[in-house]
Formats: sequence, C-alpha cells, structure tokens
Amino acid sequence: MFKKLTIAAAGTALMAFGVSEAAQAASFNVDVLASGLNSPRGLTIGSDGALYATEAGKGGSGSCIPSPSRPNVDLCYGATGRLLRIQNGVTEPIVI
Repeated sequence: MFKKLTIAAAGTALMAFGVSEAAQAASFNVDVLASGLNSPRGLTIGSDGALYATEAGKGGSGSCIPSPSRPNVDLCYGATGRLLRIQNGVTEPIVI
C-alpha cells in the first residue's frame, strides 16, 4: 500500500511540475530578429547595442575533408561565411 501511495504522490508531483513549466513557457514572447541565415554560429551584442551574428555559410566546391561526425559525408570549403550586424530590423553584412 505504501509503495502505491509513493508512486501516486510522485506521479502527482511530476504532473504538477509539468503544468507549472508549461504555464511559465507560455508567458514568454519570441521576436524574430533575422531570418534566412546560413548556418548561424555565434551571437554577441556590441557596444553599439546591435546584435552581431556569424554565419558558417553554405560550403562550396573547394577542398574537402571527411566529416568528423557524419560518416560518408565530406565537408567542403566555400567562401560563404559572413559576419552580420542586426539592428533596428536591418541585417547588414559587415565582413564577407
């Protein structure tokens, strides 16, 4: 009997925690600052208040090496990476 009560109490506690987490998550607003980025990697906020993002890019047809994490896939060099400044709804390439 005690074992059943313990399991029931644990289940109730988990359900209450899950509902609480869902209620908290529902209160957040999400704003899209930039879209259409090619493999974004790093983000930082500059002293000017702008958001800076780096893009790894799309790769290319340059020299290739085997992927360290995906078997039978090659990673090829391409000069498509960029540094972007995102401010006031405007995405501007800083370094291409």
